[in-house]
Amino acid sequence: MEATMVKSLVLFVLTIVLLIGCEEKAEPYDFSDEEIKTILADIHTSEAALQSVFGIRKDSLRQIYMNDIYKIHHTDSLKIVRLLNKLREDPEKIEIVYQQLLEEMSAIPD
Repeated sequence: MEATMVKSLVLFVLTIVLLIGCEEKAEPYDFSDEEIKTILADIHTSEAALQSVFGIRKDSLRQIYMNDIYKIHHTDSLKIVRLLNKLREDPEKIEIVYQQLLEEMSAIPD
């Protein structure tokens, strides 16, 4: 009986250790919250500027705007794509960032 209890206890402890070890840990963002806000603001501003442009010209201008955003924020397209994908998977984070962004934008005088 005692050997069975020891085996059960060892199995229980091993299971707990494995479950804790398998817990998915959130990877940190490559950018600070402030950087994320300004990157998103720049991307949305560039998209708004393209609303009245069509065809090949729109694609060319979008590429120019995005290249400027990469330079301004000292980053590249891969990091931006990773950021946007990560934000899509983290609705709480993106809601907080957008709420802060909207508050800051509404404080800007007309």
